[in-house]
Amino acid sequence: MKDLEATKEQQITWSLLSPEECLPAACFGPVLSVEDLLRARLIPWSLQSVHATQRPPLGWMPKSLLEALISSLPRAASHQNLLLQESFQWQGLGPGVFVDGERLKLFEQHLANVLGRFGWRHEDFALLDRAGLRQGLGLCLERSLFRWLGLLSESVQLNLRRDDGSIWIAQRAMTKAIDPGLWDAAVAGGLSAGERPDDAVRRESLEEAGLTNHWHDQIQRASSAPCMRIGRLVAPPTPPTSSNQSAPWPLWPSLCLHHERVWRFELTLPNHWQPSANDGEVMAFQAVRPEAIFSFWQRGEFNYEAACASLAPRKA
Repeated sequence: MKDLEATKEQQITWSLLSPEECLPAACFGPVLSVEDLLRARLIPWSLQSVHATQRPPLGWMPKSLLEALISSLPRAASHQNLLLQESFQWQGLGPGVFVDGERLKLFEQHLANVLGRFGWRHEDFALLDRAGLRQGLGLCLERSLFRWLGLLSESVQLNLRRDDGSIWIAQRAMTKAIDPGLWDAAVAGGLSAGERPDDAVRRESLEEAGLTNHWHDQIQRASSAPCMRIGRLVAPPTPPTSSNQSAPWPLWPSLCLHHERVWRFELTLPNHWQPSANDGEVMAFQAVRPEAIFSFWQRGEFNYEAACASLAPRKA
């Protein structure tokens, strides 16, 4: 079951990202605009601060999620001030929501109650602004909430190339919560809070492709690739039970903003080298020409973020 159904795969080059970030191929779709987000009924939100209204939003949450959050708060009168609704002055955006940064974990708990912990990963991602700057030491949220909240997440990807110019790709296991069965980069994974990209890519390369320490010193960092799209979050496989009445079924399916920065790495290996997965998350490997990746993606058979990061320029 896919976490995000493909609606219209889109790239982004707008001002919420730092100037050096742009995708190389217009073939991935039109530039995503603020108007697109508003039409998708996404509400801007940020952490409460003196200058918050003049800055770009930290993220965008579905209006249905905001309404569910607000309706759940009166049951805990002491938490009424967790969410504050004000107007964003940045680029003339309308009413937005501000969250008390000192009560971020309380905010997370309310989200868990409303969403029913579907897809909960028990892994924290750092809270970043739209340019990728961390919002403060220790400010983080559960990984699975980042798509619901339209927050910028980070991941690593190692493009394993062969001497003959082909590139290794991997087919995701059917047990994966996100994009099961789709083709993907041979090595890729989320960047946890406090983890360095270089450390993460070495860890992932051993777990997902059996790449030993012998090769780690030859891994080279390339330019990062931003990926942004509006997608539809798919409902849990079973409706909420009587013991879990806090998860409102009408929240699914819901349009959400997925925004990810992929830290890209490159490694060229001899033709005889073969990848081997050690974590049970890969069904098969295949070596293909780089241009085949776009064909896979066009047919809906390749993970969007991995396709973007595979076809981005190799220059650091």
